[in-house]
Amino acid sequence: MPTNLPTAPNAFVGRESDVEELLRLLTAARLVTLCGTGGIGKTRLALRVAREALETFSDGVWLVELADLDAGDLLEEKVAFALGVDRIEAVAQALAGGRQLLVLDNCEHLVDASADLVLSLTGEDVSVDRAAELAEQYGDRNLRAFVLYTRAMLAQLAGQLREAQRHYENMLAVMEDASEWGVAQAVIGLAQLAHARGDLAGAVAHYEHAQRLLHALDYRGDRIRCLTGLGKIAIELGDFDTAGARLAESLSLSTGLGRRSNAVDLVEAFTDLAHRQGDQQRAVRLAAASTALRDRMGGALAGGAGARIEDVLAPARREFGEVVVARLWREGLELPWNRTIEYAVSGGLAVSAPTAVHVPVAPDSTLTDREREIVALIARGLSNRALAEELVISPATVARHVSNILGKLGFASRTQVAAWAVEHGMNE
Repeated sequence: MPTNLPTAPNAFVGRESDVEELLRLLTAARLVTLCGTGGIGKTRLALRVAREALETFSDGVWLVELADLDAGDLLEEKVAFALGVDRIEAVAQALAGGRQLLVLDNCEHLVDASADLVLSLTGEDVSVDRAAELAEQYGDRNLRAFVLYTRAMLAQLAGQLREAQRHYENMLAVMEDASEWGVAQAVIGLAQLAHARGDLAGAVAHYEHAQRLLHALDYRGDRIRCLTGLGKIAIELGDFDTAGARLAESLSLSTGLGRRSNAVDLVEAFTDLAHRQGDQQRAVRLAAASTALRDRMGGALAGGAGARIEDVLAPARREFGEVVVARLWREGLELPWNRTIEYAVSGGLAVSAPTAVHVPVAPDSTLTDREREIVALIARGLSNRALAEELVISPATVARHVSNILGKLGFASRTQVAAWAVEHGMNE
């Protein structure tokens, strides 16, 4: 029967009552959610239940792994790909066509997007407020902590730092005598808030506290967040040796766990480190390499990425000239994954040294050919749907390209993109 479930790596012993209860719930409800702190085996339990349910859901059981998905606007595309269809409308049709089970794993960092998707597919309300009601109704400490964590992250993303601080502190109180991992999550959140406020000493203290807890628990995935945060703060403090050591350790953990998205974030951090150290050749190559890696992974760049890239390119242009910077950028774009990682850490790369040749030739654009084509069409006033029809691609793909364009150029709206295109003669 159709499925993409992985083969069980070893025997599953115990938790038979949990398996039986979940199988019962799956026959009675369209939506079943597993909640709890990290490391208690939610994924393994869900996969065991999914395998047991293969005969019940004879039209297909599909796993969608979301741990490495950074952007919520790509969730629908990820689910569609897992089911072998090209758009979210087809997902709904596919699931409505028979007895099928969809397993969304690791969606806690995409709460809003996941809730919207589930609501569109099932009509079930999975809002944070509803989860809070259930936590109070059943006295579930873990669910209450999850609700507080979600609210803290949403407030943090909205720039409401005081609100986020309150939720993280409440989460800390809930988890203090129950889960060291839960405490670490709240402390990491407090570290991020301190960093955002410019309290670097406070941020370092929080990160180091969380790092000690996570190292004892051997939670390597969350240690990546602490080490990355400590590395970036060290760059700001001008402590480049510490920065390099922290970032290198984090990058080693990321590649060891197969977390390419985290690894690309770290390549970008090494770009900033090289730039601050005055190694402009390395900074340009790494900026290009990280841009190419994100593009291949289908992830949108963070807002203002275009401005940060220009910060790297400007001093390199002054030192080496336009032609050489273009060559450095091209070399970075062509770096394979393993060489990018090695180069980020060691700085060693077998290429010829640039010669200072000052010719007024612009470096290669950070936009791909497809993205430049979309920019020109945006300048002509086409909507995303019209763009999809013009280019014969899905609206989800258009949305991804537009998101990438906004990130690369550092803009917040399509209007800014259109104005920029007109200024550069791309609307003709």
